[in-house]
Amino acid sequence: MSLAGKVAVVFGASGYVGSGAVHAFLEAGATVVAVGRDAAKLAALQAKLSVNVAALHTLVGETKDEETTKHLHENLNKLLNGKAIDRT
Repeated sequence: MSLAGKVAVVFGASGYVGSGAVHAFLEAGATVVAVGRDAAKLAALQAKLSVNVAALHTLVGETKDEETTKHLHENLNKLLNGKAIDRT
């Protein structure tokens, strides 16, 4: 199944199961927003991927944190409207 033109948000992306989901979504052609608490693990995930890496966007934060969820929401709106996202 092709997910071209679709956006997937993966929480826990720096973990074993989450990183597998990121890879599967990218392989299917989706744009992926990978959310995780560990910046080093997200960077390692990005470095080891060989499929559709340009479609991967990472966001470091805790989903229980209001600032993280606000930042994610703002950037998803930008991404869905074809604009660059703010990774800070």
